[in-house]
Amino acid sequence: RPSIAVPPAQRGAHPGSTHDVGGRGWDGGDNSRRSRLKRRLFRGCDKDQDGYLDKEEMMTLAVLTGFDGADDVWAAEYARLCKECNSDRNMGIAKGTLMALLEDRSTSGFFCSDQQLEE
Repeated sequence: RPSIAVPPAQRGAHPGSTHDVGGRGWDGGDNSRRSRLKRRLFRGCDKDQDGYLDKEEMMTLAVLTGFDGADDVWAAEYARLCKECNSDRNMGIAKGTLMALLEDRSTSGFFCSDQQLEE
C-alpha cells in the first residue's frame, strides 16, 4: 500500500492553513460539486466537530483510500503525516490541510475520486 504523502505546497504550511497547490484556498474559492463533496467528507469524519481530524477520525478516511494495516501501522503513518503537515498530532489534521491532501494525485498521495468522496 502506498504511504500518505503531503503535497510539496503543504510542507511547512501553518497547521490551520487553507493554502492549496493552486493557491486559491482549500476549496478553490468555489462551490463546485467536488468542493461540496470534500466538505461533506470532512464533516462526516470530524466526529467531535473541532475542525481537525485526529488519529481515529483520519483512519476512517485512510481506510476509504485503501489503508488496511494494523492499528500500530496506522499510528506510525498518522504520526508521519502530522509531522509532514506540521500538525500537532494531538490536535489533528486541519480542514484546509486535508482539502489539499485530497487533491494530491501522486502515487503516495491522498487523492480521492469523486466516487470515493460520495461513499
